[in-house]
Amino acid sequence: MLFDFTQALLLVFAVSADAFASSFAYGAKKIIIPFSSVMVISAVSAAFLAVSLFAGNFFRGFLSEETAGILCFFILFFLGLVKLLDNAVKSFIKRRNKSINGQLKFKLLNINFILNIYANPEDADEDRSKVLSPAEAVSLSIALSLDGLAAGIGTALGGANKPLIIALALAVGILAITLGSLIGNKTADNSKAGFSWLGGAVLIVLAVLKLV
Repeated sequence: MLFDFTQALLLVFAVSADAFASSFAYGAKKIIIPFSSVMVISAVSAAFLAVSLFAGNFFRGFLSEETAGILCFFILFFLGLVKLLDNAVKSFIKRRNKSINGQLKFKLLNINFILNIYANPEDADEDRSKVLSPAEAVSLSIALSLDGLAAGIGTALGGANKPLIIALALAVGILAITLGSLIGNKTADNSKAGFSWLGGAVLIVLAVLKLV
């Protein structure tokens, strides 16, 4: 049980790192995230993670235990490496946006995701009101949840306590956003250093634990 809790906490910590970083940036720019928006971001992120966990559990039924374990390791390990390079990816998107004088968009299931929000989370405050509304929080939460899809599938392939992970994702998400905003507001330091690398390192650790 303790091992399950530790793995669940590691996964939730990893996928919440971007939420903390984004809310930190909001706080540093004195943009308020009301509790309603905090709940939207946390709930959407937890929902994405839940869907991915059940999807991973579904695919696991068609695989041998050994194959599922290997796939679990490679998905989490690869995602961890990607997140370690997250700052480089965001820098590329920012440069690309400037070069085309607009925003990069892609469409999935009739939803337009703006990659600019991924690279510059504070841009979700489209009306520049200095308050992130629940509607604006939806765009931010989707951008923050995409890596959770892969992480959830990878984790479920290796076996996971889904109710525990979903409950922790909701609670830790609220805590990460609240603390990030508070710390960013207090320090007023709009640091360019991201926290995604930390989430990436945790995912790599989780991938190794899945082989144990």
